[in-house]
Amino acid sequence: MINFFLLECEKFLLDIRFEGNIYAIFETLEGNTIALSYGMNDKDIVIKVDPAKWANSSIEKKWYVLYHELGHDVLNLNHGEGGKMMFNFADRDYSWKEFNDDKKYMFDYLLN
Repeated sequence: MINFFLLECEKFLLDIRFEGNIYAIFETLEGNTIALSYGMNDKDIVIKVDPAKWANSSIEKKWYVLYHELGHDVLNLNHGEGGKMMFNFADRDYSWKEFNDDKKYMFDYLLN
């Protein structure tokens, strides 16, 4: 999924030259948190994912949450930058349309 995100960045013509390492770790996280990014402003991608919450999430929510975290980790976006996908909560399920619309908005934000 992370490699797919990197390919999508390329597809959207974002100037991403990823040369670091990818660390995707399953670890129990506090509260309702499904995943967290730890590599913002770093050459490596470091994502921690709560295995139980991940398993209980819809496929659309998994993609949405992962793109949010990679928005931090790869694109170095803060909460609120880049539209809805970068809001600091994922409190519901998402549709494929929302995922695609919000992803496109986030990528377009970086291009403009």
